[in-house]
Amino acid sequence: MDMYNKLSDFLYIIFAFFFAAFFLAIASFSSPIESSISDDYEFMNYGTFSYSSEVPDDIYDNETLNSGDPIYRQINDRFMVSFTYELKSEMPISAIEGTYQMVGIISEASGWEKTIQLTAPALINIKKFTSSAEVNLNIVQSVIDNFEEQTGITSNRYTLTIQPQVNLACKIGGRKVINVFTPEFQFSMDDQKLVLIQDNSKTATDILNPTQVGVAAGFRKSANTLSILGLKINVLLARIISVYLIVAVIIAALWFSVKNGYLQLNHLRSRVIRKVVKK
Repeated sequence: MDMYNKLSDFLYIIFAFFFAAFFLAIASFSSPIESSISDDYEFMNYGTFSYSSEVPDDIYDNETLNSGDPIYRQINDRFMVSFTYELKSEMPISAIEGTYQMVGIISEASGWEKTIQLTAPALINIKKFTSSAEVNLNIVQSVIDNFEEQTGITSNRYTLTIQPQVNLACKIGGRKVINVFTPEFQFSMDDQKLVLIQDNSKTATDILNPTQVGVAAGFRKSANTLSILGLKINVLLARIISVYLIVAVIIAALWFSVKNGYLQLNHLRSRVIRKVVKK
């Protein structure tokens, strides 16, 4: 009887392991081993503006106008603008090709605007360069005069926007990227002066040092997991465990069948022997 009780307990254990292995197999084989997750590579566009012009030293402390200073048209009828560009990323940057130019945009509050070219379009294949251009205020004024003459509109205030245009195609970490960077800074312009336009959220330093974040979108494979009783287990490992458990349960069931058959045979033999002895 003790042996039968032990075998009965063993049978319950076999069934428990079988159901555990069965449900683990269903959960693991119905889930993919790997899943795709977003893995974007970030890159940064950095720009640095500066503008300068020679000025009389009896009016200024220095002989050169500094970036951020107003430009007085009676003293300066032209000034130089410099722009430095750099593309940075923690991932390797390669296969750079694109174009660059710098333009000036003259606009008026009604919505009119006219673009003038400050530098000719040029091909670029490097991630850092510096470009300079001369802004001739006489040319700017001639555009304004033509507008006022043909429209009959007169205005004492215009906006002059300096805008570099960087258009790049490259690879960031082996991924193809189309990158457009068109930062700008603006002057409020009247008959007497040009003043750098600022707002409450940006200082002159921020305006003259623009940045722009870019993303090289992509995905990577990640091992999928199952959550079992609050524990996370790798799907592939769960599949392996379920298969081994099922094999172990089958072997245990076979052993149980053999053992139970052996006990049944012994029990039958004992009964036969008892009957023979009684006779």
